[in-house]
Amino acid sequence: MNTPQQQARGFLSSLFDFSFSSYVTPKLIRVIYVVVVVVAALTALGFLVTAFEINILLGLVTLVILAPLAFLFYVILYRVFLEVVMAVFTIAENTTRMAGGTTQGAGPFGGGSFAGGSGTAGGFAPATPAAPTRRVDPWQPGVATQQGQPTVERPSSFGGEAPSEPPEA
Repeated sequence: MNTPQQQARGFLSSLFDFSFSSYVTPKLIRVIYVVVVVVAALTALGFLVTAFEINILLGLVTLVILAPLAFLFYVILYRVFLEVVMAVFTIAENTTRMAGGTTQGAGPFGGGSFAGGSGTAGGFAPATPAAPTRRVDPWQPGVATQQGQPTVERPSSFGGEAPSEPPEA
């Protein structure tokens, strides 16, 4: 999941990495989950004590049904949330690896400084223009566009290529 370089970096060095080239959240996720489970257990225990103080029957119902259901609900809810967070970070790490392992664009702010230290907006290079394509306009049968200019499509039975000038209106 983590690259060897990211595993070698310690928690404190990742925490104070102002270029955002390594993530802190994947290193904290287990601790966060343990805290969530402990807080959910203490909350369920608090509900249980309060229910027994109100009424013995309510305390028994809470002990057998309500407290375990509330505990499981909150633990499952936070577990799913933390798994989604980890999936996002895994996608980011895999995308970085697929991009050639560069740190450019690896962090949430593009891996550069806040002022755009790489000279590009947020660490993203401008896209190169694509080669001109020719596609058929579905709203006007027989008319295709090439570099934004409409051209008339000729059936193959007439022979020849379509003219490059726009059709007459």
